[in-house]
Amino acid sequence: MPIVSAVTLFLLDKKEVKAKPNVVQLLILVSLFGPFYYENAKADWECTFFDVFPDKAEETISEGFCEGIRTNIIFKDTCEWIQATASRYSNDHTCPK
Repeated sequence: MPIVSAVTLFLLDKKEVKAKPNVVQLLILVSLFGPFYYENAKADWECTFFDVFPDKAEETISEGFCEGIRTNIIFKDTCEWIQATASRYSNDHTCPK
């Protein structure tokens, strides 16, 4: 995205493009940024912002901060490892009073 933005600004700053009507500049913007916005809108519409696709969520985390989240075995094991490591190195008396 940063590279596309830089190319777009470079193209829009050229004298030849500045001399063209605003419609041409708008077409350049839409043709370069359109695919990014289309894919983002499509992903949002299809609700694909999950750690795994819903049909692959075979496990449920049973305790801790992530309790109730449906995910796959890899993310479940990672969450359990984080909780076990945190509890091993945590102490009830570490917070200042």
